[in-house]
Order: sequence, then structure tokens, then C-alpha cells
Amino acid sequence: VLYVGMRTAKTWLTAIAALYETYMALCKFPDPHTFFRDNGVFIAPGTPIHISSCATSAKQAENTCGVAIWAARDRSPWFQRYREKCESIGTLPNGKEIYHEKAGEFTYNHKNLTISSLHSNSSGMVGVSRLMAICDEVAKMDESGGIRDANMIYNNMTVGTEPFQNFGKRVSLSSPSHLTDMINIL
Repeated sequence: VLYVGMRTAKTWLTAIAALYETYMALCKFPDPHTFFRDNGVFIAPGTPIHISSCATSAKQAENTCGVAIWAARDRSPWFQRYREKCESIGTLPNGKEIYHEKAGEFTYNHKNLTISSLHSNSSGMVGVSRLMAICDEVAKMDESGGIRDANMIYNNMTVGTEPFQNFGKRVSLSSPSHLTDMINIL
């Protein structure tokens, strides 16, 4: 939980954390699924692994965590070389591109690893195995008790980290709004 005021580089810190986890999955784990299995965590072979950030709206998802993750990745010589290598190899034997990017996400198919930027109305929040879940500006999320409620979003995002046990990361960041907002509850 990162509980700090506005303009304190919260988003950049989480982008660095997300890229560190991406780097570890790409470089340090020859096969992430085998690594986790060998360390007592069962993730079925071929199960997609996600690193996701979630913001309060689609606009914020594009303009905060997502932008920071993409910008930090694009400025990193290591990630540039890795992406170029993936693109030069092209496709896997099954015909999938090794590296694929589309709006809001990029995927390294040879590791079944997807990095995505979601928003509080995204259908992609549930039903995935999430190595890292980042909830951006959680204190600014809706508090109505509905499906876009801060508590519901936090739970939907972070439940996917449970299969990873101690390897799963849950990151919540926000500047506080009031004493009973989600960042204070966490």
C-alpha cells in the first residue's frame, strides 16, 4: 500500500515494479510455470500470467499507470533489445507472434505473459492468474457498493494473485480522499 500525496511519483514507482516483475518472468525464469511449480505454486502449464494495473476510468488507465509502464518499457535499453529479438524471431511454432501489442496490453506469448492496463469497468479484471495487481488511485474509486465499487474492484483484481501465494504482488496506491476511503481501509 502506497499512501502518499499527489505528485509524488507513485505511478512511476508502480511502473518500475511492474517492469521488474516482467523482467523476472522473461529473463530469470526460463519457464515461469516450471519455476512456480518447483517453488510449490501450481499454475497449470500454458495458463496466461498477467501483470495488470487498474484505474478509475478508461481515460485514467491510458493516461497514468498504463502510460508510465509503456514509457518506462520504451525507454529501457533492455526491453528494447528484448522486443527487437522477439520481433526478429517472429512467430512460435503454433503461428502466434512471440511479441504482440494492442491497445491497453502487450504480450510475450512464448512466456504466456500479458501486461495490461485496465479500468474499473473492464471485463478483464476477473478470471485470470495475476502475478501482480496494481490498483491506481484506489481512494478515488466509486464507493457506491455496486460493481464499480472500490472494494469490489480491489477484490476482483487481487483475487487473481492468490494462486501465486507469496510470489503474487498486490499494489494499491493513492492520495487519500477521506478517512474511510479504500486506501485508508487497506
